[in-house]
Amino acid sequence: MITRTAKRFLASSLVVLALFIGAGAKVYRSTLHLLEISRFTLEPEEVLIKLRGVTYILDDSVSTTRNYILTGNLNSLGRLSVDKTILADLMKQVHPLLSNNPTLDQLGRQLEHSLTLTIHNWEGAVASKQEGNSILADGVMDSPESLQVLRDDSQLIDEMSD
Repeated sequence: MITRTAKRFLASSLVVLALFIGAGAKVYRSTLHLLEISRFTLEPEEVLIKLRGVTYILDDSVSTTRNYILTGNLNSLGRLSVDKTILADLMKQVHPLLSNNPTLDQLGRQLEHSLTLTIHNWEGAVASKQEGNSILADGVMDSPESLQVLRDDSQLIDEMSD
């Protein structure tokens, strides 16, 4: 037969066990919440880092293309090819990070389109130079349309970085 003291001990042990399980569940939920907050904190930083990379590659690509047009140095074309690949890779990495935010996702799509136009302009300038028409190649790089597309690239990156 269980004594009164044993019953009290058993009841208090069950209460302590229930409190312990409740506290553990609370800690578990709090930890999940903190991990979620941490993920949302790290994603914007990662997006910013990738966008700064896009800005750097854009600047490098403009210089590389202009260098090729001015000098005809074929090494510049190799660098431009690498830059285009890096731009594509950076945008592939950025896109999934933007999917949680419809506004940023839309800006990201606009940036991808604008970058496509920018690359098309560079390729047109390179093709003109390869055909021996340096003046046309230079004109493509300095055309109002090409300069506007580059401004659009920068503006979209700035909007996404804010």
